[in-house]
Amino acid sequence: MTSEPSEYESLEFEPILNNVHHTLCDKDKRDRKAGRVPKWQSLEDIVKKMKGLSQTTDVWYLAEFMLRDQSGLIERHPKNFKVRLTQKGREHCDQRIMYLHGRPI
Repeated sequence: MTSEPSEYESLEFEPILNNVHHTLCDKDKRDRKAGRVPKWQSLEDIVKKMKGLSQTTDVWYLAEFMLRDQSGLIERHPKNFKVRLTQKGREHCDQRIMYLHGRPI
């Protein structure tokens, strides 16, 4: 990620984070319901499917940082950039992620 400021305001990230998190929740639930181990998912692909975002790479990196590093809701595959929910992430699937003081909660 660059040191350039994001063109997205912090309040705009709540819906983005919720969209990414709930997409991962839906995919995780489908795999578990079918008796499969949840697949690792591409955040890049999830973000690219979101409408109205001009800086998808920035959004992808920021979403990973906020959902993994700041809140522990996702983990990254050790050999690539794919992610999946942590147990904590699954526990929050039916909840809205709130953005408070620059951090998701």
